[in-house]
Parts: sequence; structure tokens; C-alpha cells
Amino acid sequence: MSTDDAIQRANFAFYQAFLDRDLAAMDRVWALRLPVLCIHPGAAPLAIREQVLASWHDILTNPRSPMLEHQVESILHFGDVALLTCYEWNKAQPDAVLLASQWLRA
Repeated sequence: MSTDDAIQRANFAFYQAFLDRDLAAMDRVWALRLPVLCIHPGAAPLAIREQVLASWHDILTNPRSPMLEHQVESILHFGDVALLTCYEWNKAQPDAVLLASQWLRA
């Protein structure tokens, strides 16, 4: 499996956890020992893993939380890390597209 394949699999696991509203799976996609950073649209950055997971708990347990679709735009490599960017949108509002990014260990 290529590095890009592994990165895309990790990205897929994130979005699948979101769509399935699976808190345990969302927990697995966030690093245990490395620094984390999560910035939800319109919210302050979260840099403590427990706060990040609490934010996902609030989102995934909210019955009005959107059902997202996504499309990978690019994967850029920087040594042993990669920046994946993708477009994401709410299935109910397909014209409202956001650009999302994830840093992953390559």
C-alpha cells in the first residue's frame, strides 16, 4: 500500500466515524501521543485531546448534526507528515462547500 493510500484510508476512517456517529471510531482517529489541533467552523481552536473528543461527542450526539459528504482535493508531503485537503458539504446543502484539512503522519 502506498503512503497516499494509507493517508486516504485514515481520512476515510474519520469521515466514516462522523457518518456513523461512532464515538469509539472517532477516538481511534485522533493521535494518542502526538499534539492534536481541531478547528470546527466558527469555533475556537482545540489543542487538548480530551477537549477535541468532547467536541466530537457534542457533534456526533446532536440529532441535528449534518451528514457530510467529502472529496479529497490533494495530498502534499512534507517529510514524515502529509497535509490532506478535501472539500466537504452537508448532504442537505450541497452548495455550501467548505475546505477541510488534516495533517497526518505519512
